Amino acid sequence: MTGEATGLVVRSVPLAENDRLLTIFTAELGMVRAVANGSKSVKSRFLAGVQLYSYSRFVLYRKGDFYWVREVELIENFFSLHTSIEKMALASYVAQVTADCAAGAEDASFLRLVLNTLYLIAGDQYTLGHLKAVFEWRAAAELGFMPDITGGCSICGETDADMSLDLADGRLLCSGCRNRAQAASGDSAGAHPLALLTPGVMAAMRHCFEAPLERLFAFRLSDEEAELFAGAAERYLLYQTDRDFKTLQFYKETSN
Repeated sequence: MTGEATGLVVRSVPLAENDRLLTIFTAELGMVRAVANGSKSVKSRFLAGVQLYSYSRFVLYRKGDFYWVREVELIENFFSLHTSIEKMALASYVAQVTADCAAGAEDASFLRLVLNTLYLIAGDQYTLGHLKAVFEWRAAAELGFMPDITGGCSICGETDADMSLDLADGRLLCSGCRNRAQAASGDSAGAHPLALLTPGVMAAMRHCFEAPLERLFAFRLSDEEAELFAGAAERYLLYQTDRDFKTLQFYKETSN
C-alpha cells in the first residue's frame, strides 16, 4: 500500500549502517514510523527531507510493521533552530512531547501547533520561556487535559483574587477550600499538588485554550505572573501525561 502524507520528523533513530527509523507526525496518517533506506549517507536523495524537525512531503509504502520512504520533498527545515543550543533544546522537548503523547490528539490541529511553535522558537519575537509555557497549556488542551477554569472555586463557587489549580483534577480551589482540604488531609501540601494562579495568569490560560492559532502566543505578562504561568504549565502537563521527558532536563540545563 502506497500513500502520500505531509508531516514533521519528530524522532530519528539510526538503523543499520546507513538507514534511519523515523517517527513522523502527519496530518493524514497521524503518528507513523518509517524506514528511510540509505538516508544517513551524504549522497542520499532523502537526506534533506528526513532530518529531525524537517517538515516534508512523503511518499510512503507499507511493508510489515513499518512504512518505508519512497520519495520525500522538503518543505521546511527550521534551520534557525540550530543557531543556539537553547533553541535546539526547547525544540527537542516539543518534539519529544509530540512523539510520546500526540498519537491520541487531533492530528492536523496538533501538528499546526507544533509547526507554529517551532517557527517561533527559530525566531526572536518571544522569549523561549513564554513559547514553552504557551505550548504546554495548548498541548494539554489538545491532548484532552484542559483544566476547568471557567468559573470560580469548584467546591463553593467563590472567586478569590488568587486561586489554586489542582494539578490532578484540573479544578480551581479558592483559598478557603484549599486550606480546609489541606487541613483535612493532614498534609500542609494538600492531598493533591496545587499551583497558585492570579487573575492575570488565569486570563492568559484562557487565551491559550481559546485563541486561534495565529494569535495564540500574542500576549504579555509581568515577570512575576509569567513565572507563575510557566511553572503551572510545566507541572500540569507533566502531571497529566505522567511522563518524564529527558529533553526537559536538557532544556533547563541550557537555559540556566
